[in-house]
Amino acid sequence: MTSIRNVLLGSASLIAFAAAKESGSTPAPESEATSTALTPVFDEDKVKKIKAAMDDYEVFDSFDAAVAKLEKAAAATENFYGLPVQVKGIGENGPDESTKAMYAGQRACLAYITAKGSAKDDKNSGIKGVLIFPVPRLEDFITDAGKAFLDKVMVKEVRLVAFRQVRDSASLYDFTSGMDRIPSNAEEYSTSASRGGIDTDTFDALWIGFKAALKDRKPEHYAALPNKKQFMDALRSADYARNTDETRAFEEGGWFKKYAELLINAAANNRDEKGNADPLDPSALKDWLANRDTLILEREGAKPKDYSKLGSAADFDLGM
Repeated sequence: MTSIRNVLLGSASLIAFAAAKESGSTPAPESEATSTALTPVFDEDKVKKIKAAMDDYEVFDSFDAAVAKLEKAAAATENFYGLPVQVKGIGENGPDESTKAMYAGQRACLAYITAKGSAKDDKNSGIKGVLIFPVPRLEDFITDAGKAFLDKVMVKEVRLVAFRQVRDSASLYDFTSGMDRIPSNAEEYSTSASRGGIDTDTFDALWIGFKAALKDRKPEHYAALPNKKQFMDALRSADYARNTDETRAFEEGGWFKKYAELLINAAANNRDEKGNADPLDPSALKDWLANRDTLILEREGAKPKDYSKLGSAADFDLGM
């Protein structure tokens, strides 16, 4: 297993530091004026290998668990192909007592930072660095300052949930109906997933492109595709997918799990109208996929379609 010290010494952010130290010279301190510019990795194969070795972010119960995953991912990707690796509270010699004290009682998040490229770059978005940082637990915020911070987060999330109900209103009826769906108290906001108050921003942004790709690569699927709400509910709930006429054959073929994986990948590799990398937040899609075996939804279906040509999802790539 690659050690955390070797991961850090193999990092682009510490190579020059280590070389200077070993030669007996005094390493020059980093400053805004003299700091070396980051060079993201845009090579498609390298980016795919990094993404295969680690999630865009993952929260661990302990610092040691996050470091173990970092070391494993580094070993699988030639030390992240020279990308800078930073760990909050740690130097080039590895963790010490101050590091352990910083993470004591807290969780640790391992993540990579995406980079937006230009049209000349590979179709995938790039990665500019890897990091670990502490994540407090909820009880750690039970202070005056912590409560004020949580209140700001809560207000932001409440606003997002509320606006999703009315953002696409095209008529007074839509606006009025949307107002009826806005949660009215803390309990309703807390259970808003069962009332339709879910984060669909990334799904909405990908839906049209997904359908276009499906029409091109799998026209028989496109012809049998359920409506947007049914499709989204089937992504979120395997039970719903199995027990709804319009989605049952897709679920039996393993397609909704495959579609969720493709959409997550498409979010990470999204590009804007000019062809520049513009990654979307895949966290909601990941949550749907992780929880679809336990989430129970109910919604009436529409007229059944022809599902006889769907086949199996094994070894299929939509190319997104």
